[in-house]
Amino acid sequence: MAALGLAAAVAAAARDQGRYDESHFEGDGLANEADIQASLSNGGKGAVNTDVVEDTLPEAELQTDELVLRPCSGESSPEGSGSGGGGSGRGGGELVLSLMHVRDPSVMHKYAKHQKTKCNLWARMWSSSSLLAEILIADGVREHLSDVSAIEIGAGMAVCALTAAVRGGAKIMVTDSSDHALDLVKGSARLNGVADSLSCSRMDWHSSSSVSGVAVQGGPYEFVIGSDVLFASMNVQPIVKAIIELLAPGGLAVVIDPGRLR
Repeated sequence: MAALGLAAAVAAAARDQGRYDESHFEGDGLANEADIQASLSNGGKGAVNTDVVEDTLPEAELQTDELVLRPCSGESSPEGSGSGGGGSGRGGGELVLSLMHVRDPSVMHKYAKHQKTKCNLWARMWSSSSLLAEILIADGVREHLSDVSAIEIGAGMAVCALTAAVRGGAKIMVTDSSDHALDLVKGSARLNGVADSLSCSRMDWHSSSSVSGVAVQGGPYEFVIGSDVLFASMNVQPIVKAIIELLAPGGLAVVIDPGRLR
């Protein structure tokens, strides 16, 4: 696939444009760098609250917003490789995704009684996801998505998986360690008309049995994607092992990361 070669050029263009800096999204109530520290305050596992009362996310805590994605071209122009033509079509131009998400991620501890970790990072929109999504809809990349078996690891709001399904016609497995995340992904898939194209499965990359279970379900996968999943050093080795198990021989794994670990 052309994704790997395109990624380097796109990353350079992104730095020139300033479009993928986390602070760019701060005014939209989306993720910023401080969220990492707040959500990893318990030894890298997120803040634990012992006064949890329920697991179900009430409608009042949810909202739906649109995310506009522009195909990456590796050029320095802020307009990328084209504009217009949004929506759920499979042509070029902008893509407008409808995303069902948590209105205020800081309240998530109240609805995580049975969650192994109380981390709310999945409930936030990270700029690396936008970058990878815009690579996926670029000319020379999206044309290949319908022909491969694909999986997104640590999907969170699954911006990349939704993009691959909507614009690339991909059949893709979406994984995350949070059941809440997967429930909202299913809602977003319905909103974007790709409910039949996405499968969801809970996967904890720290658990070999969890990874093996997903590998058996639909793997091995020809295309593995992840965005901003290396935010803690304890994730690196388990993710490498997970990719090795999930990826088919000759397959391609693309992980986009802002370089938080030095």
